[in-house]
Amino acid sequence: MFNRSFFCPRRTCTICIYLWLTVYNLQSTVYNYQVSKRGNKISEMMLAFLALAGSALALTCPTTQREVLAEIYDATDGANWKSNNWLSGDSICTWTGVTCDASNNYVIALDLSDMSLTGAIPENIGCLTYLKTLYLSSNTLTGDIPEGLCQLTNLQYLQINKAGLTGSIPECMCDLVHLMFWYMSDNSLTGSIPTCINELQFLKELHLDCNQLTGDVPVGLMTLPYLMEVYLNCNTGLVCPSATGVQFIFKCGDVDCDDCGTLPPTNCPQCITDPDCGEYCLTPP
Repeated sequence: MFNRSFFCPRRTCTICIYLWLTVYNLQSTVYNYQVSKRGNKISEMMLAFLALAGSALALTCPTTQREVLAEIYDATDGANWKSNNWLSGDSICTWTGVTCDASNNYVIALDLSDMSLTGAIPENIGCLTYLKTLYLSSNTLTGDIPEGLCQLTNLQYLQINKAGLTGSIPECMCDLVHLMFWYMSDNSLTGSIPTCINELQFLKELHLDCNQLTGDVPVGLMTLPYLMEVYLNCNTGLVCPSATGVQFIFKCGDVDCDDCGTLPPTNCPQCITDPDCGEYCLTPP
């Protein structure tokens, strides 16, 4: 009866719940107003408020991409990076590690791997909304995966290996629906793999090995149509799905996991026996 499609991030925050309830109550008022036939138009003031409520949930982004990059520079001790020409008067598209779209000069790739970054990844990295590639591996970062990262819904390649990340994997990572390659190996991530990972329908490779992850590996991971590689080894607290629940993924590629048990070779063109993981497929059919 009412429109409940009002967007709210996956994280539960007080302002989000408050705004949702406010909008829901307003929608109820609008509905009752229409049913009573006292009018057939929502006031412009109410529409403006609804728009304002929705926008309040977004990141507060600087006006320009240059300002966003400057925030990343400042937050990660850019003055001590190995090599850079950031904050120069030149076009940001000439800055070290920055790649822009040729047509509009939007930043579409950021490669700052092994650049001696320190500090936490700022939330406003999510303001680079056209970003398709993000590489931050081999740095000395601190802190959790910022939820601002979840705003990069065009992201296809994400690589933050050996970077010092801590904390759990936020559920909002499942909002990165175009993600194809997700590498976060050799960090100190804790908690479980989000069960919503089955929403990443284009995911081809998942490398979360050598963290401190625990809990059950989501069975939904095994239903992803393009998945070719999954590396979850070196997470002693993870429990892999039962053999009956994983045969689909082993048809598609190789899997490395500490506690896989013995996997059936059914429909597998080539399988090997591993002392730790039993039988698993190496090549796709």
